[in-house]
Amino acid sequence: MNRLLSSEWQRMNSRRKNILFFSIFMVYILAQSLLAENLFFTMEESVPLNSLNYSIFLLKKIYYLMVLIILPVLCIDSINGEYQSGGLRLVAIRPLSLKVILFAKWFLLIGMVAVIMVITFAVGTASGYIFYPKADSVSFYYENAPVLGVAEAYIYQLKYYLGVFFIFIALIGIASLLSVILPNTIISVITYLFLLFISVYLSDVFDILLFGSQEMFVFLLEAESSYLWFLILVIVLTYSFTLLRWNSRDWVK
Repeated sequence: MNRLLSSEWQRMNSRRKNILFFSIFMVYILAQSLLAENLFFTMEESVPLNSLNYSIFLLKKIYYLMVLIILPVLCIDSINGEYQSGGLRLVAIRPLSLKVILFAKWFLLIGMVAVIMVITFAVGTASGYIFYPKADSVSFYYENAPVLGVAEAYIYQLKYYLGVFFIFIALIGIASLLSVILPNTIISVITYLFLLFISVYLSDVFDILLFGSQEMFVFLLEAESSYLWFLILVIVLTYSFTLLRWNSRDWVK
């Protein structure tokens, strides 16, 4: 398993687009540390940035970069792109379980997202204290939102990051399922984006996927359980059907 993970990691790092995306991500979050002024909850509501809310702002800023570009391209290229190019066949013909190969991909994809979020939190926390006013208390989103002290604010930040991470895991599941159903990477990416945008017109619960950085404030304040159960359902269904389709693929022709 360790060799499989190492092989998968080397293939991911060998792709120029992955290196490019990570470089863009680092430049983007560092630039935001110098250019930002306010934390926008909605177009009408905003608050000045300070040491306790800047890490939330930074995650909000990278959310659409992650959802619309980095996540689908990384996932679909890893699963669909390697299958179409024949690279995965060289792995699949070895005495390895097909599901173990897929699990290794998911493990590394989720791990890469976790690393990105840890970097974002670290840069956001450090930048908040270096470039913005130090605060002893803060409140998030609604006018009637509770005022949080320093310790409570950090707990809130961790909950917010964990919630967004859960959304990213669900989106990896969606991208994975499309990768094993559709014929090539371009069609998979286009379909992923189309489904993401059209879903917001189907039900309000789908808003958590595209507008998760915004809806997470609502979830944390109102404990909106429908979002939680929806994400769990998406994760269970997409990962299960991806595994079934993965095992039925033709790996030798």
